[in-house]
Amino acid sequence: AEKYSFVTPLTSLLMELPDGSKSVMEATPVKQAPPLDKTELKKIVWLQKSLTDDKAAQVSVTLQDKSYNLALTPSDETFGECVVNHMAGECRHFQKCALAIFEDDVSDFLPYKCDITGNFLGVCCPVHV
Repeated sequence: AEKYSFVTPLTSLLMELPDGSKSVMEATPVKQAPPLDKTELKKIVWLQKSLTDDKAAQVSVTLQDKSYNLALTPSDETFGECVVNHMAGECRHFQKCALAIFEDDVSDFLPYKCDITGNFLGVCCPVHV
């Protein structure tokens, strides 16, 4: 049987082979997840065509052939607990938790999507954001 030595992010894996020789395997760094920073609605590329009326209370947004209301001046109310990417969160209006990772591609937002009564677009906002 092979034996493995203790590994940390700063060390290599040292394997002792059955014949007594040792082999070193270099660790491959794991890509860090981007930070979950908030952003402004106007920076979210896939929303720009919907954001034409600055005075509206809400606008219509279509995602995956379904229409949602996007509240432009929402309350701070939360709409239940949720989990996204193994993180505890609370469902909030999109405007209250527009994250920078949503800016370029709607597919980055979809795992965070949660529904709010009134067909409003919500985000499962991680509690630490």
